[in-house]
Amino acid sequence: MNLLPVFGVGGLRIAQSTVNKKTSKFMKSTAAYYQYGFYFETFAAIFSLIYFLVLDRSGFNIPTLICSAFMAVGFFLELITSLKALQLAPLPLCTLCAFGGGIVIPAIAGIFFFNEPLSIYQWGGMVLFFIAVYFLIFEPNQNSKISFKAISVLFVNFVVNGILNFLSKYFAINVENGSAALYSCLSYAFASLIFAFAVIFTHKSADKTVENEKSKRLLLNPFNALEKPLYIYGIIVGAVCATIVFSTTLLSRTIPIIMLNVIPTTISLIGSLFIGLWFFKEKITVKKVIGIVLSIISTAVITIL
Repeated sequence: MNLLPVFGVGGLRIAQSTVNKKTSKFMKSTAAYYQYGFYFETFAAIFSLIYFLVLDRSGFNIPTLICSAFMAVGFFLELITSLKALQLAPLPLCTLCAFGGGIVIPAIAGIFFFNEPLSIYQWGGMVLFFIAVYFLIFEPNQNSKISFKAISVLFVNFVVNGILNFLSKYFAINVENGSAALYSCLSYAFASLIFAFAVIFTHKSADKTVENEKSKRLLLNPFNALEKPLYIYGIIVGAVCATIVFSTTLLSRTIPIIMLNVIPTTISLIGSLFIGLWFFKEKITVKKVIGIVLSIISTAVITIL
């Protein structure tokens, strides 16, 4: 079993988390969320289309369309909740909850849908995962505690990421002659349409009496609400996420879902800790270090034992 590509996915996850953290600082309005979503999902669809044209020009069928449509709804919810979570919580915690959902939910679903039972050690590893979440959420300083709103957003993001990973595995195993590249392309394309409708709806329901210049531009053009850096971030994350979805869907056919999700999560957790410290000036406390260590141990136990 060649796990080298799985480690590569972990590196891409670090890049995704870092750019998303930078992006979250510019999300100051509902219009910005929706327009960035449209822009990012469109570029992800374009990069996925390139994979499809270069690597695999087959696999168009009704099951692929249906799975892609469900995936697109998940993409919509995941982007909104992940950017909101990054505004409310430290990067390592957001990384753990997002990718942790991709471990726990598919692992449990794998028992029933993919005949991939878990050992007693793997169940113990998942218990350790939730203990790690506790250490990352509850800090000794009252001012650094995570709000209820943040916990709620993180929980939704946790569940959505778990469902997304399950859908990719389900498609890879159950859709006959399915193309991972086409599946990725259609999923992002449908998500782009959802965001486009959201942008137009928000635009039509906006207050037409606004006076500031930025709002006037938005009223004239509903797709003109982004800060300039977001255009660059959208292209970068579009390329990264298109590669992640294509790779994980392809790898799901030969690698157990628990390993496919655990290894990238461990890599991204370690990376997010140092990136949060170096680039975003997030403090590293004893509890946070304990939480990260426990999360790494839990993922190792789930993978190896």
